[in-house]
Amino acid sequence: MPVFAEGFVVREWLRRMFERRLMRRAERWSDGALRRPALVVAPHPDDETLGCGGTIALKRRAGADVTIVFVSDGTASHAGRIEEQTLRELRREEARAAGAVLGVPADRLVFLGLPDGRLRTVQATIVDRLVELIARGGVTQVFAPYRFDTTDDHVVVHAAAREAIERAGGDVGLYEYPVWFWRRWPWSLSRGRGVRRVLRNAKDAWLWWRALGRDFTEGLDISDVIESKRRALACHRSQMERRDGTTDWPILADVAGGTFLACFFERIEPLATGRR
Repeated sequence: MPVFAEGFVVREWLRRMFERRLMRRAERWSDGALRRPALVVAPHPDDETLGCGGTIALKRRAGADVTIVFVSDGTASHAGRIEEQTLRELRREEARAAGAVLGVPADRLVFLGLPDGRLRTVQATIVDRLVELIARGGVTQVFAPYRFDTTDDHVVVHAAAREAIERAGGDVGLYEYPVWFWRRWPWSLSRGRGVRRVLRNAKDAWLWWRALGRDFTEGLDISDVIESKRRALACHRSQMERRDGTTDWPILADVAGGTFLACFFERIEPLATGRR
């Protein structure tokens, strides 16, 4: 694969090739699969919408019982820029608003309120709560972050979800959604300069190629609900808009010059199901 440059032509060529591979994996799930009760596990408020907001909307439209559990309180996103309790309450309000747009009622939202950025220290607690939620809701599908999603909180939540499914027993499928894995070239603009950038690009492109061949064995076409996903993400205003007009307030559009955020409005939401 020609991964020797950041150049527009190379990047667009790879993107188109990867998109075709995603499209070949895309499915229109049967009504039965869409209606299966599900638990969506989000490390932080907004991950549920970024990673599988279209899938949630499709399932709710089909009448599925969907519960979203927000593991952390989300207070690390703008630490030092706003009082912690204020941000905690704000992110809960935003999550409720986004859930409503996706069709998930407030009584199906669970906030564990665990420490953002330190989930590894409470992994056992996460597992215990997920086991309870799987059993209580008769869940047969669990959606959790992709195992190689790079950030520690996401990796921990993936591991906790996998362990909870094993402990719960029964016929429960695990579906993994990528969030920060999209931060890789060619989907997002690369980081670094010179030889370092070339090597990083080559590695990132290889990781995507391998994931598309080995892990992302399914994907849902979310064309019909992509505007709902867009409106739901807009509800997470603390992550999408500058607060009070200040420039010192990071938002998702800042990441990789906006190319990272654009990834979540592709036609296909990939799901990793290849390995158990």
